[in-house]
Amino acid sequence: MPKKVRDEYDDKLANRNKQDDLKQWIRDQHCLITDYQKPNDLKDLVIKQLWALIDKQFPEGEELSKQQLENFEHDNFAKSLQAVYMQQDSVFTELTEWVETGDSPSMVVGEAGIGKSALLACWGAKYRQAGNFWHFCGCSEASTDPVVVIQRLHENLQQRYQFNLTEKIPYAIEVMSQKLEEFVKQDDKPVVVIIDGLDQLETRQGAVDWLLNLIPPSVRLIVSGVDKIDLQNKIIKVLPLTASEKRELVVSYLDLYSKVLPNDYIDLLCDAFQTDNPLFLRIILEELRLFNGNIQDFGDKLESYYLEAQTLPKLYNKVLNRLEKDFLIRGKTAGTKLSLWQKFLGAEEDKGQHFDFLVADAVGLLAVSRFGIKESELLELLLVPQWVWSPLYLALPLVNRSGLLSFANDYIREAVERRYGDVVMAELRERLVDYLAKQSVDGRVVDELLFHLLAIGDTKRLLKYIEKIPVLVQFVEDRRYYELLGYWHQLGKQNAEVVEIYLQELVEYERTGLYDDLGYVLSNMVFFCQQIGINSTEVISLANRALEINKQVLGVHHHTATSLDNLAVLLKAKGDYEQAELLHRQALEMYKQVSGLQHSDTAISLNNLASLLKAKGDYEQAELLYRQALEIAENTLGSEHPDTITCRENLEGLIAKSANTNLTEEVTVNSHRKISRNTPCPCGSGKRYKNCCGKVV
Repeated sequence: MPKKVRDEYDDKLANRNKQDDLKQWIRDQHCLITDYQKPNDLKDLVIKQLWALIDKQFPEGEELSKQQLENFEHDNFAKSLQAVYMQQDSVFTELTEWVETGDSPSMVVGEAGIGKSALLACWGAKYRQAGNFWHFCGCSEASTDPVVVIQRLHENLQQRYQFNLTEKIPYAIEVMSQKLEEFVKQDDKPVVVIIDGLDQLETRQGAVDWLLNLIPPSVRLIVSGVDKIDLQNKIIKVLPLTASEKRELVVSYLDLYSKVLPNDYIDLLCDAFQTDNPLFLRIILEELRLFNGNIQDFGDKLESYYLEAQTLPKLYNKVLNRLEKDFLIRGKTAGTKLSLWQKFLGAEEDKGQHFDFLVADAVGLLAVSRFGIKESELLELLLVPQWVWSPLYLALPLVNRSGLLSFANDYIREAVERRYGDVVMAELRERLVDYLAKQSVDGRVVDELLFHLLAIGDTKRLLKYIEKIPVLVQFVEDRRYYELLGYWHQLGKQNAEVVEIYLQELVEYERTGLYDDLGYVLSNMVFFCQQIGINSTEVISLANRALEINKQVLGVHHHTATSLDNLAVLLKAKGDYEQAELLHRQALEMYKQVSGLQHSDTAISLNNLASLLKAKGDYEQAELLYRQALEIAENTLGSEHPDTITCRENLEGLIAKSANTNLTEEVTVNSHRKISRNTPCPCGSGKRYKNCCGKVV
């Protein structure tokens, strides 16, 4: 600290008198005063008062629900976007007129950073009196899950219309949508649903289409994204900023932080074509906000440095350059000591900490990741304490998608890849691979690791990883066994070879004892084998073993019923229809006992039994069971669920093939063949139809 400045803080009488005068002035303002002796005392006082305030606002026993917390995240995010926004009246009018007269979904489009989210946050706030709902993808951990979007929508609108449904999402979500449709049609005001960042939703298995199809047609749906989606929708395009809008934005933004930029520099900003994009302009303004020097010095850098960047990736490169300088946090080195700020943050001088790698490694790891990285994983990969990482976390343009941190846009990713180059990116990818290979197996870890092993062409490690039994079980649990098989085919292995490898691996896996439920593991292996068409003697033996273990350990249980069905399918493939039918019927009765009639497991079991009867030529009984399976599946899973579609296709295939019909017209699967309530149930239980499967009709 320069001597001239240091003199202001020396402990001398004049300075003590100035301090006493300041304290007295504060007392005269009737502020709450608490005396303390040491800095640690101040820390304790602040923490105590903060907890008192938290306890007052959120009393014990009145904690926010999961829904309230999620709503808070979205409302808070919207408020942050509303702080500085230049309203485009024409777009506002277009949205309002569409809500009042339109009948198809509306999509707000525009390049990244053009202001789509801010537009919807500000327009939605003004149109709030209509009871609209908004969802901003990427603003919270769960916000990119399509099921969470539907949950939030229905929970919020249930409160509005005061209707109650006991069905749980996602199983009866279509039923809930139909119910919601009835209430919305009775409302005299349009219900508006805003989903911002639709292209950021998790899109596996057509989740976006699934989501959009389940929002009732009577609801006014507004979505936003970089690219158009084929919704037969009205397109509303967000326009670039005009010069006057840019000027107003600059002044308003800086005013929030009590900063002023000379008119010459404002003119420079407004005349630049790059700042037509609000994101480009906001990045420069944020750099100005963080600038510690003279405002004149920043103005001189404006043209020669920041506006030299012609694109967003090049501008982000300059931000990365600044971040690297800001986060050169070092521990004890020759001739240097920790600053007061570092000491306040908790850095220890005697440990020789050296973190000049922080920015490059952090953004590089985020750039090479496929889906993103958990914050806890980043801390372990970077080998830095929380106090080092947190300031950088707050400085980076990140979003949280289902607990995974990733970049808010692709421009920053492009900037990172260009700045650090292929060699550094490859090294960081290798580090990420080594880390993931040591983690417990779950769906996300498997996806990320296999993606990187393929990217670097490491087939040896890929083979070693996918032959693990827990990895096989994970793929079967996720119903992605054909994806797993695809990896094997890329390695040149045929189906029979794959099964043989897993059977050999199973021997070693059992020897380790690293499992909780061997019967469950074996059942998943059997299911994988039957799905890829391997019904060998070894696989049947494995199925018998899984069944015996589940019977002994679990008794009447869901897993035991699954084992019965698995073995039955294998025996059917071998042509042993009688034994297969016996096992299928035992499985069906167990599912009814464990899960009840109105359950998707029961529907699948009915479908399996029907397929067996079809193979035997008993088309009439097979059709009855197919219809029952379809009805249960539609009620519990919805008409577009993959299992429901399978049931429907099986029924249609049977009717088309049945020797007792010559149907050529399209099959109407919702029509039901009448069954006498007092006749024996076609499922073979021995009970009357009205006391068995007839209960669900």
